Amino acid sequence: MTDRSNAVSLAVPAGRYADVVRLVVGGFVSRLLSYEGVDDVQLALEAVVRSLPVDGTHVRVSLANDREWLTVAVVGFPPGAIESRLRRVVNDGIELGVLVERLVDTLEVVDGAPASIVMRKQLGELV
Repeated sequence: MTDRSNAVSLAVPAGRYADVVRLVVGGFVSRLLSYEGVDDVQLALEAVVRSLPVDGTHVRVSLANDREWLTVAVVGFPPGAIESRLRRVVNDGIELGVLVERLVDTLEVVDGAPASIVMRKQLGELV
């Protein structure tokens, strides 16, 4: 955690610790967003972490706020694997990418080795 508490990053074993990620994210985001906003970010992050294959043994989740936006980056996916997974139907005929975009304001795929997903949610009046 940074000295100004505006960013946090954690690495967790792939696939087994989505609940820990949800807990840490909830604690960080709860001072920035409404209850519904916290829930949206947690659900989006959990959907990503549970639905995408991981490149290696760990996934890294980073959160930062610049007083206007909350940025959540999830790093640790195989290059080229994210786009096709985002088009998969996960619930009631909704694709994973559409679901995540409904929960956060922006969704970006950053291809690389490893690849990452960057989600951003605009901060409201609680900041």
